[in-house]
Amino acid sequence: MQVTTATGVVTRTYDVTLPYYTSCATTAPLPLIVLFHGDASNGATIRSQFALEQTVAAAGQQAIFVYPNGTDANVDPNGVDRGWDCYHDPGYYPYPYTPGQPVPADNGEASGNVDVDFFDTIVETFEAQYCVDTSQVYIGGFSNGGYFVNQLARWRSGIVNGAAAMSGAAPFGNYMDETPNPDSGASDWAPPYFCVAPTGEVPIIIVHGLADTTVNPCNANEEQSYWELDNMCSGSANNCTPYADSCTTSNLADPSTAPTTPYGTSGDCVASVGCGEPVVTCLIPGLHHSVWPEAPGVVWSFFSSL
Repeated sequence: MQVTTATGVVTRTYDVTLPYYTSCATTAPLPLIVLFHGDASNGATIRSQFALEQTVAAAGQQAIFVYPNGTDANVDPNGVDRGWDCYHDPGYYPYPYTPGQPVPADNGEASGNVDVDFFDTIVETFEAQYCVDTSQVYIGGFSNGGYFVNQLARWRSGIVNGAAAMSGAAPFGNYMDETPNPDSGASDWAPPYFCVAPTGEVPIIIVHGLADTTVNPCNANEEQSYWELDNMCSGSANNCTPYADSCTTSNLADPSTAPTTPYGTSGDCVASVGCGEPVVTCLIPGLHHSVWPEAPGVVWSFFSSL
């Protein structure tokens, strides 16, 4: 796929699964689901880790699945190659974004973030060539892909109709203006940054293992707090300081800023109450840094309910 970025046209690759009929003349519009892999991985890996295709097929339904491949571009300040650029806010210069500044670049224009440009091109291409239901554009990701899903949902709230963030972390700003950098544990949900301004409501389901030693599960609390604020849930904080300390295991038990109720058939999931768009959080006992086996069913149930 040819993607126009701020530095020119680049070629990006992805895996894809298309139903046999993808013309609006022969089928109803289909959901478009874009799934992002973790560090040092690829689209084929998240496809095998997260069996959402099989779940959708077993339910007798169809969707278009796209599995983008990240690049080896070094976008991490610690010198670690990452799959996805979570750090450069598209169209938000300088950081931090404040309401009233220009929104991210329109579709078809370079945004300043090569991976957001890639996502924009995927959506434009598939909507132009196949029968896509533009009200059912969903994203999901694991690990670094979960980080990117949180950022992308914030950056593209007008396009993304639902998100699933697995083993990720809450949105944060441009790393070039953060000290210390994000990989040392700092984000805008930790002092001195606390939070980034909400940009638009997005339905989201957050999944995290309580035994995860790679991405601290307290990040799920911070994700939940951010999206409760963004989605205007009942009782959500009206300021950007839900935590007094950086994300550590010690504040994992901090209560949500909004009331919750059980969600679905899994006893590990709760839905925040009174939200403009739903926020569901699943904290899984005993799960390490891996995809929850029940995630495909729970995520599809969530997407299908929107």
